[in-house]
Amino acid sequence: MKRELFLGATLLLAVPQFANATVFEFDITFDGVTPTLDAGSATPAGTSLSIGDSFLLDLRAAGDDFWRVDGPYSNVFVPLTFAVGADGDRTANVQTQFLLDGVVVETIIETNVVQSEVHIGAQSWSLPLGLEFDTVSMTYDLLDSTAATEIAASADLFEGFSVPDSPFFRSANVTYVEGSAAVPEPTALVLLGAGLLGLGWRRRTA
Repeated sequence: MKRELFLGATLLLAVPQFANATVFEFDITFDGVTPTLDAGSATPAGTSLSIGDSFLLDLRAAGDDFWRVDGPYSNVFVPLTFAVGADGDRTANVQTQFLLDGVVVETIIETNVVQSEVHIGAQSWSLPLGLEFDTVSMTYDLLDSTAATEIAASADLFEGFSVPDSPFFRSANVTYVEGSAAVPEPTALVLLGAGLLGLGWRRRTA
């Protein structure tokens, strides 16, 4: 599924083709406390991006857990962003998709975004109140850079840009929710009960 998502991202962003471009894939699972690189994932720290290179980042909540936007989240700056080793200006196309149970529920596209100083990733996000998602899939295409772009992630993978109450998101208004079994709606229970009563009455009158 990830391949189809990123194929769509590439078409939407219309990224120019660069000779010898490299694509790095980072797959991360978060359990509400600690982000962990999945088996087979590339390692962000020490990865050097040249002009034309890309990285594909999948951040997933563990198990049936998910995130929910519980408060205002508009034009939030520098979300889900890696620190890099050298100060510079970097131009990129970035597409971020938010998914719930494999279905895309929100898409944010940033084209020719310029990031200065020492970070690469999404530039700003606005998410609707009540949005729920269990996966964030981001495609980052480096179009230009005035300095070496080597990812300098620390043990928490996103050095300097996360906040303690809500890792990955620059606001305490995005909550990590531990998953639980779905509870049937009251209406559904009433209809089920009515159906069973009707079936019993029909059998008695037959």
